[in-house]
Order: sequence, then C-alpha cells, then structure tokens
Amino acid sequence: MAGIFGGVVSIIDWLKDKLPICDRKERWKNEIDNLKKERNGILKKPASIKAADRLIAIDNLIEQRVQWLKNTSN
Repeated sequence: MAGIFGGVVSIIDWLKDKLPICDRKERWKNEIDNLKKERNGILKKPASIKAADRLIAIDNLIEQRVQWLKNTSN
C-alpha cells in the first residue's frame, strides 16, 4: 500500500514540474497583455458605439489588474 501511494505521489510531483502552471500575478500580466492586444485591434477598426463600450470595459479591466499587481507587490 505504501509503495502504491509513493508511486502516485512521485507521478504527481513529476507532472507538477512538467505542466505550465502560472501563478496569479503571471495570469494577471498575461491578461493585461491580451487586453492591450484586443484594444489595439479595436482601435484599428471603424468606430462604433459597441466598440466604444468595449474599449471602456477594457480600460477598466486593465486599470483594475494593474492595481491588483501593485497591491500584491507591497
């Protein structure tokens, strides 16, 4: 029984090292980058009310994520 449990633990430990799991700050940075790319894409297209609303939402999300990053670094 102990041998099986040890084998399972070693497999989980090996997977943990191989899987690309990012921490919370890394996810926020990636999200900010993706939002900036989306924002730039919207700015290249003709203006519309829907696009303006999305730009406002993107700007708010970027501001929020940047604030989260600042709060965690303190």
